[in-house]
Amino acid sequence: RLLDVGGAVLYWEAMNFINEPGVEITLLNLDPYELRGNYPNVRKMIGDGRDMNQFGENEFDLVVSNSVIEHVGNFDSQRRMANEIMRVGRRFFVQTPNVYFPIEPHVMLPYGQFYPLWLKIWLGKHFDLGAEKKTDDVDAIMAYIKYLRLLSKEELHELFPGATIWDEK
Repeated sequence: RLLDVGGAVLYWEAMNFINEPGVEITLLNLDPYELRGNYPNVRKMIGDGRDMNQFGENEFDLVVSNSVIEHVGNFDSQRRMANEIMRVGRRFFVQTPNVYFPIEPHVMLPYGQFYPLWLKIWLGKHFDLGAEKKTDDVDAIMAYIKYLRLLSKEELHELFPGATIWDEK
């Protein structure tokens, strides 16, 4: 039994794992669009990784979350998600970009994660930020960057005590 927090059908299709015999996949995502498609071994649920009280302790053999934890808000929200992942899964694999990587992977700017808020807003008004198109709507820009918080290796150790952390190259 596998839980993918922030998961999408398209990901498991691309991995050629969607119809793996003996594997039950539960996808939990805030966005119903990511849950499209029907497979007999896939359960799709709308929900938030910071509060997974619909699941019991150790309900899943493996919890996977790929580039989601940096999108849930401040460190307290990230801690809530980490605690929930460790609670519902016997094992877990969480992937996230490193805060010190020289190109911020969401806005695709050198060290963009360290820019002041006013500069991020100015850039969002004048340039596409990664997949987000430029806009004069400051609220839309804020909605995109408000919940974006990359983590350091030290913070990952704090969120997932005792876990092995690998550097992805």
